[in-house]
Amino acid sequence: MSKLPIISLVAFITGCGAGPAADGNLLECQEQLAQCSKASGDDSVPAASSAALTPFEQEVMKDLIASVKAGVRPVSENGLGICPKHSDPKKKRECETMLGNNPGELAEGEYILYSEWAVPDVGAKGTWKIKFETECTTTRVGSDGSESTSNRSSSKEYDVVYAGKDRGYRIAPLRRITSPSPGGKVSCTYKLTAPHGDGDRLYEGGWTLPEAPK
Repeated sequence: MSKLPIISLVAFITGCGAGPAADGNLLECQEQLAQCSKASGDDSVPAASSAALTPFEQEVMKDLIASVKAGVRPVSENGLGICPKHSDPKKKRECETMLGNNPGELAEGEYILYSEWAVPDVGAKGTWKIKFETECTTTRVGSDGSESTSNRSSSKEYDVVYAGKDRGYRIAPLRRITSPSPGGKVSCTYKLTAPHGDGDRLYEGGWTLPEAPK
């Protein structure tokens, strides 16, 4: 008979962590799991009275469950945002000074959109993903003072994996940015969507560029 995959069991227990079993007593959760198994014809899961996790098992799994519940997220408060290009050319993928998610109009110079992610240490490649979307509007002023606008959007998806205890999974630069803009004033917004057990998490920001002198 079919077996419930380990990842499904972890996900099931994780979901229970937000409900009546949140205090560590997983009895109700195990009863639901046993009923699910019985309905699907899988008798490999024992009854709730014998399947409840022992205190040792709960202790061993607590960090993994907490990590899955937290989902994919910026590794720290400086894990996502716009940074000036690093002063050391060899560290072009690193952030030397974090300006934040919404720094406003950027002064003359080169910048990157930087991100570094904490990823749960479970699941094969492809389990965790980041979707990155941008929307930019360029405004041009003609010689007669009239304005025209154009829009440009982009979308890309990245697989992310656990990178270790002392660092996150780095996707940088997500975007290279140069100010001012030779083609007109530019206003951009971005959003990153990360998977989470109780619904995707959305991270947003933006920047503007002045028009370069003519």
